[in-house]
Amino acid sequence: MSVLTTLVGGHYALTAGDKTYRVKSLIDQQMQADFARWHFERAVGELLAARALYSDAEFAAEREKLRADHRAGRYDFKSARGAELLGTPPGVAFILAQLVEGLDPAAAPELVAQCQEDVTVLLQQIVSDSFPEAIGLAKKKALLTEPVRTARPKPRKG
Repeated sequence: MSVLTTLVGGHYALTAGDKTYRVKSLIDQQMQADFARWHFERAVGELLAARALYSDAEFAAEREKLRADHRAGRYDFKSARGAELLGTPPGVAFILAQLVEGLDPAAAPELVAQCQEDVTVLLQQIVSDSFPEAIGLAKKKALLTEPVRTARPKPRKG
């Protein structure tokens, strides 16, 4: 069983058995592009927040509705248009697509290649029917709430 906790300085730890991993470090190692990393972290945060806010039954119903729409071809989550329909950035839509597809390695080779196994397990647990530790911690607020860094405005010349 894995448990997600918050470390000092806004880093997150995934504890699995007797090993503890800094999630941010795992992401840093596996995702070279800052843009991709930012979208990934934001997606995890949004999904955790959604998982904490819905009851188990509501979350299961929402997930099934997404899966049914995906199977019926109503949304292409990986396209820019699909992302626009969902009202999310393309990176978040991509993660949602993998979650809807069940994180099957054959269906999500890019995600599986970019993430350590433990991060993939974490994402699977977020959309599973039993993720009590993360829900409890998220409701206490500390999880994945690091503010998004925005670019500083450039000084005006002249």
